[in-house]
Amino acid sequence: MPAFPAIEPINRGYGLGAHPVVVEAFGNSGEVRFLQCDTLSGVPVALDFPALTTSEAATIRDHYLGQREHRPFIIPAALWRSHSSQFNTVPAANIWRYAGPPVETPRSGELVDVSVSLVSAYAPDAARIINGGALMQAPGLGTGVVVGFFLVSGGTFTQAPSLTPGVASLAISGGTFTQTPSLAPGAVEGGSMVTFTGGTALAWNDSRGLDAAYGYSFTLASAKTIKAVGFYDAGGNGLTRAFVIAVATGWGSTLTFSNYIPVTTSNFFYVIVPSGTTAPLDGVWRKVEFSDGVTLQAGTYAVTATVDFEGPEGTTDSLIKNATGVTAAAGVTINGPIATDGFDVLSSSGDSPAYFGPVLFF
Repeated sequence: MPAFPAIEPINRGYGLGAHPVVVEAFGNSGEVRFLQCDTLSGVPVALDFPALTTSEAATIRDHYLGQREHRPFIIPAALWRSHSSQFNTVPAANIWRYAGPPVETPRSGELVDVSVSLVSAYAPDAARIINGGALMQAPGLGTGVVVGFFLVSGGTFTQAPSLTPGVASLAISGGTFTQTPSLAPGAVEGGSMVTFTGGTALAWNDSRGLDAAYGYSFTLASAKTIKAVGFYDAGGNGLTRAFVIAVATGWGSTLTFSNYIPVTTSNFFYVIVPSGTTAPLDGVWRKVEFSDGVTLQAGTYAVTATVDFEGPEGTTDSLIKNATGVTAAAGVTINGPIATDGFDVLSSSGDSPAYFGPVLFF
């Protein structure tokens, strides 16, 4: 961290500053104040440098231009020389910022009087925990590593980001916070169950009847909770029809309602993605989110889309078949495509790996 120029001032002026306090409303007429740190901050210091040479004045000016009012710096010991009582009011471990630009007053003989106003801001390294607990700073400046300072009350904070393959996790237990994110090559986590980069457009075929459904089979290696559903919006310009997204199990040569399973706890077995642009666009998907999704256990399922029975006939909406650049979420395997006329599973030979129209978000 840069230091203020090592020039001793002739005069120094100090203020008391304050402790950082947060005020919260309490009931209808009171308030509660929380002390965030027992280190003073906002301590003002005025420094006078009379009769500096032009080069000395330029040193202070250049330092200000490099730091301005938003970059912190430290004060060297030379600034306190011959004045040993400053730490009665000024915390020794503080860092400093300019309260404003230095004021320069030229005088004869190419000398300059310079006045500087500083204000303190406590350094994170010097901050203390007030209500017990510990402050731990583990991250460094390595590639892909997060750096930060954290204060906690009554517990321990540990941050250990990693770039090893795996799944991001978050655990809070007994006052301890542990964060261990990682980057699994090709894995999509916390988003759609699948992404793709290309494929062949397949117009929706109403000739199979309003019960016609398109989709694909997928296998989960472990349990996942459905957080949203979506439907492919070619061009991102809205859907001409509403679509019914459903999940089923037990696929064979026939399909009955007994194969369908709930998508949310508050719905029957489907969620409707509305027509137009009502549903927000998430990448290529028109997305409907909910907070009560059903958890699917490890196993094989199918996700399908059907046009809404109550919508107008005819649609220009497209599916994607023979997709390329397919990436599945961690723990998800995409199997073959599925097309039905409502009851019989129809042949989908040559369409690989799937009909990407409907999608689940985990």
